Amino acid sequence: MLNYRPVKGAEVSVAIGGVTCPVEGTGEVELEFYKSGECETITLLNVLYSPKLKQNLISGSKIDKAGHNFVCNKNILNVYHKDGHKLFYAKRQDGLY
Repeated sequence: MLNYRPVKGAEVSVAIGGVTCPVEGTGEVELEFYKSGECETITLLNVLYSPKLKQNLISGSKIDKAGHNFVCNKNILNVYHKDGHKLFYAKRQDGLY
């Protein structure tokens, strides 16, 4: 995680029904994707760190707030850049992306 900053007293909602996890920090994460042999790097901003979570979760509301788009179909979440090209996909696991 880049530019990690510890936080105190923060929580994030992780499911319907008010289920939350404590957040210990925030920062940025760089992801590399290869498309047609070329590397593309994107930086995820305002990433939350919660050591209690065993898997990474993707926030649809944060994707939308950043101006990007996503489409869910057949247990796959496709995330698209503002200009329309596909950035990445995620598979649904245990009801979450």
